[in-house]
Order: sequence, then structure tokens, then C-alpha cells
Amino acid sequence: MKMHEAIEALLLPENKEMWIRPVCWFGWEQAYCLDRFSTGLEFVPCRGGGEAWMTYTIRHLVDDWEVVSPDVVLKRE
Repeated sequence: MKMHEAIEALLLPENKEMWIRPVCWFGWEQAYCLDRFSTGLEFVPCRGGGEAWMTYTIRHLVDDWEVVSPDVVLKRE
């Protein structure tokens, strides 16, 4: 799926605890989640929980994206 489709997927009630990331980030312990007020994306994990930051690498923006659980990103599964 493309980035906008992944963001739309986060808006579904069943995905409210899920994160999204570019597929090329597989193995990285980084992703994006909706902030708690659903007003934007936050880069996670960070010292303060999440940070308003977006990748500037074109390949990451236009690559396929996936919806993943925090446990997968943090390698708890």
C-alpha cells in the first residue's frame, strides 16, 4: 500500500494501536503512529514517546508501506 493508504488504515478503529512504516524499514526499530489526539503522525519510539518528524528520503516516502504492531517494530514477537 502507499503512504496515504497506510495513514487511512490507521484511522480504522481496529488499527488504533497499530503503527505504519515503509516496507524498506523492515528490521529497523522505527515507525509512525497517530498521536493521541489523531492530529498527526509521530515518529516512534523516541525519548518522549513520539516525535513530530517525517523522513525526507524520497525512496521511503514513495515505497510501499505496511501496518505493523508495535511489538513487531520493537522486536517483541
